[in-house]
Amino acid sequence: MKYFLEFAIDDKKFAVPIDEIIEIARPKAIQQQSEKKKNIIGSINLRHDNIFIIDLASVLKVKGGKRYEIMIADIGGQRIGFCVDRVFGIIEHDKVKPVPEMIRSHRSLTGMIMTKDTIIPVLSLEKAITKANLSTIKNNARSKNK
Repeated sequence: MKYFLEFAIDDKKFAVPIDEIIEIARPKAIQQQSEKKKNIIGSINLRHDNIFIIDLASVLKVKGGKRYEIMIADIGGQRIGFCVDRVFGIIEHDKVKPVPEMIRSHRSLTGMIMTKDTIIPVLSLEKAITKANLSTIKNNARSKNK
């Protein structure tokens, strides 16, 4: 059995493997960046750790909603937050189907969970973040730690 964190952006459900997630945060505010970078909406201070926040809706090219919750992941040794509208919780599923050919172009999609009610796309957060975003985040983190 495999475990996934199920979440929504607007009214669309997605899932990520649970081992990609460190924690869920519900910050009161996101500090805006002085320089706008693609898909980076700002940062939060979580227990004295500055965490940059990625707008997962814009990465996936879907309409975002109110964005109340942040999924924190460790990518390349850097803690990064992914803004989503709602986290539902952990689901378990034993079979993840391959991504259909017609939507395989989105590199962050790694599979599909078929339930009796719906199809839930499975994402890799590591694949969702571009190398440029990761480089920007690491450089900004280094400069804040000096």
